[in-house]
Amino acid sequence: MMRKVVYSLIPIFAFSILLYGWRSLAVTATVFLFGILSEYIFTKPRGKKVSEAVLVTSALFALSMPPAVPLWIAAIGIIFGVVFAKNVFGGFGRNIFNPAIAGRLFVYVAFPDGMQRSFIQPWRPGMPWTFGLGTSIDTATSATPLMDMKEGIPPNLLDLITGFRMGALGESAVILIILAALYLIFTKTANWKIILSTFLSFSVVTVVLWAVG
Repeated sequence: MMRKVVYSLIPIFAFSILLYGWRSLAVTATVFLFGILSEYIFTKPRGKKVSEAVLVTSALFALSMPPAVPLWIAAIGIIFGVVFAKNVFGGFGRNIFNPAIAGRLFVYVAFPDGMQRSFIQPWRPGMPWTFGLGTSIDTATSATPLMDMKEGIPPNLLDLITGFRMGALGESAVILIILAALYLIFTKTANWKIILSTFLSFSVVTVVLWAVG
């Protein structure tokens, strides 16, 4: 089951490499390295096997990272998620928090400047693809569709749909995310009711928070 989740995320990773080049590979490799290492260190002494769930945790955490995030921040985040949000509760199946989300929240609170100033403009069709070499960091921290709408700037719907906009590594690939969800539903890996309820609740909260400023 866990492998199917990882399989569903592979196209999203591939798209992030198209958008951000080497930065995507560097962040992903760092997260997987420290995620698996942390899992191994805390499970082997107790005679337990390294769970495949750490692959899903690492994948989701990596996709939530800004493209130019310092690698040490990414490493600290995944270590926190695997160790303190998972293994201290007894490991896979006993944790009360999602390790990937817990790690993401931790680094956002602990290193706000490092997180907010790590977004870069993605590759777009018509531009020469340079594997991300020479791309400068965009320090604008409010370049999101909702913030643009609040300022009266109409969003580019085509960019929103196709994914060619600034964001986290796996944030903008809307079509691929939908396809991944459908794959998990049709393979009975995920329950469509949980996916739909999560999406609707997130959408409502986001709109309310945007409306109140």
